[in-house]
Amino acid sequence: MARWAIGDIHGCYDTLRALIERAGIDPKRDEIWLVGDIINRGPRSLDVLRWAMSLPHLQMVLGNHEIHFLAVAAGVRKQKNLDSLNELLNADELDEFVDWIRTRPLMVSRPGWIMVHAALMARWKHQGALRECERAEALLCGPNWPAFIAAARDAVDPVWTPELRGTERSIATLSMVTRGRACTADGSPDYRYKMGTRRMPKWLLPWYEVDGLPLKKSRILFGHWAAHGARRVDGAVCLDGGCVWGRDLVAYNLDSDSFVRQPAVERW
Repeated sequence: MARWAIGDIHGCYDTLRALIERAGIDPKRDEIWLVGDIINRGPRSLDVLRWAMSLPHLQMVLGNHEIHFLAVAAGVRKQKNLDSLNELLNADELDEFVDWIRTRPLMVSRPGWIMVHAALMARWKHQGALRECERAEALLCGPNWPAFIAAARDAVDPVWTPELRGTERSIATLSMVTRGRACTADGSPDYRYKMGTRRMPKWLLPWYEVDGLPLKKSRILFGHWAAHGARRVDGAVCLDGGCVWGRDLVAYNLDSDSFVRQPAVERW
């Protein structure tokens, strides 16, 4: 059994199928790690979601587009101009999709590996990050999840601090692990910055360069940052090749430390 991590798919099902064939991935046998944002923006989110739900050996974390889908499905957020969620929202399995997505984790931790969609805060350390994510996951899995999603929608770029409590603390966690990119030296996120690392102002760092992250014992898999591009960096591996923007969908073999890149098939 091989272990393959796949970057942000964004509903690009045709490119996904081409990547699987190019890399020689066997979805029935191999362990598939999905870094989130498997739906929305691309044309075939329904097929991608059904495919992910069928995988027998799946590790997947939630991305910001899964959170956005939950908010739209719950009626607490409207669709955006570039959304392509109607096929999911009108499907007979909508309730099943919602329940399956909201019960995915925000962080996966296995010996030698951590996976999140976007970023971690250095001050959490390893076990602290797991605890913070588990608190937020409990709210997503609970009966009042629409209220949690609505509160997260209304929060304006929340920053996690040890003084936060309850829902506010979990909202800040959710925001960091699904939306974080650049940080100040103390690890606080700057959610306004969305460009690559070459244009980054002096007062900002890529989140993975902040001192204190558990990079010595574990390599961190993440996506979300299309302008960053898929590459290895300082003990972390970015998997977002910008497929939905016409670039590449990327698979990474955890065992051989190698990338396979599939140019986008869709013109979306």
